[in-house]
Amino acid sequence: MEALGSPQKHGDLVLKLAAKGRIDEVDEVIKLVQEYHNRTLSIGYYNRVLKESPKNWPLHAYLYQRMRIDGVAIDRQAYTYMIRTCTSLRKWQAALELYADMREAGVLPDPRGSGCLVGAVAMAGRWQKAYDVWEEVRALGVWPDVHGCSALVRELGKANQVGKARHVFQDTLTRVKQPNVRLYNAMLVGFAADGACSEAMEVLAHMRKAKVFPDVYTFSSLIGACRKAQQPQQVEEIVSLMDKQGVKPNVVVYNAMLQGQHWSAAEHTFKEMKSKGLTPDAVSYSTMSRAYSVAGESQRALQVLADMKAARIKPTLITFNVLMGIHEQDGNWQKAEQVFQQLEDAGFSPDTWSY
Repeated sequence: MEALGSPQKHGDLVLKLAAKGRIDEVDEVIKLVQEYHNRTLSIGYYNRVLKESPKNWPLHAYLYQRMRIDGVAIDRQAYTYMIRTCTSLRKWQAALELYADMREAGVLPDPRGSGCLVGAVAMAGRWQKAYDVWEEVRALGVWPDVHGCSALVRELGKANQVGKARHVFQDTLTRVKQPNVRLYNAMLVGFAADGACSEAMEVLAHMRKAKVFPDVYTFSSLIGACRKAQQPQQVEEIVSLMDKQGVKPNVVVYNAMLQGQHWSAAEHTFKEMKSKGLTPDAVSYSTMSRAYSVAGESQRALQVLADMKAARIKPTLITFNVLMGIHEQDGNWQKAEQVFQQLEDAGFSPDTWSY
């Protein structure tokens, strides 16, 4: 036992045992150390072990219970380490429970921990809960970090909650010294989904003023917003700007360009994408097929999806919806029903376009 007298030494042993999943032995070591020193271990000791064992949730969960049993005053740093571990492993529910315990204990969250929490909950599809946590943290006078806020803004935009996304976005802009491109791109996701071309262009103007250089994802969202708003001239200007800045378009950009195009223009875009050495994805094929279908070119639409299958690209919900639309357009309701069954068999939940 004397060999474990140093906190550094038995802390190292705890980490080694935990790395091997031997949590029962970790418990024995800690109990022996506390008995030897005739006192509970300090929060500083626990923080050191928590810090040096990122992503080891079994160890963190054990240490959390051990601290509570022994009456250790758990501080903000300890909660932050544990919350970050939970979020890195997508254990957002455990992270929320830690946050609730933290608030009940009267401990204020810090920017990084709250940012991790907000971002993880949002990316788990619980955007309303993430937004509620963000509002609560802000009311406490704490600003979640820009990474968490960017994730929240992006997920709110995807959920068509553009008003809330804009609120978080503008609040974040007022407090960060140097906003990054991820934050702007997150807001553009919402504007692209909403077809808000003018608002998207305002974001681009703000980026220029803040000397933040747009990347390929910036341009894809700008194109998507203006394409959905049926502003072809604006799309051309964005493509020209992208070329001037030396940003090479990727599949995401070409997919945005395909949206809403007449089949002849879409065909040109699709061929150009392939000529650039880019491999079309499920969105590319589905969008190209939809363009043919809208023009009444059912056979061409079906051939595109056949090519997609031959390329061994897995269909998405959009793909199934496009295929059902083609069969319905041809009056082949039996085949449409078969595709609907295939959609469900593939694990997708039908959306409004599926019915």
